[in-house]
Amino acid sequence: MQPFVPPPAAHGGGGGGGRGAAAEAPAGAPAAAISEAATPAGMHTLADACLLLMEDEEPRVRVAVGEVLGALAAGHGPAVWLRAEGAVMASISSNYVSGGGTKVC
Repeated sequence: MQPFVPPPAAHGGGGGGGRGAAAEAPAGAPAAAISEAATPAGMHTLADACLLLMEDEEPRVRVAVGEVLGALAAGHGPAVWLRAEGAVMASISSNYVSGGGTKVC
């Protein structure tokens, strides 16, 4: 699978203060990724990539993972949850901390 790289017009044509073309994905990037995952095989590939990044140390990556999985679910329905359920539940079980800072699981 190719990484999402916006066209030059979407990121200002290269004068972006030294940032590469893929440094910031424009709003709607998850929707663009979903258009490439129209087939069930594409959905599985993209969902699997998201699951690898689900516990990334960078919060923005984790937010993007949620957005992409949500967009995939909107297009592919319960198949996305069935693909992700084990990893999501394992992550919650191993990382959930209550509001008081106490590890719950």
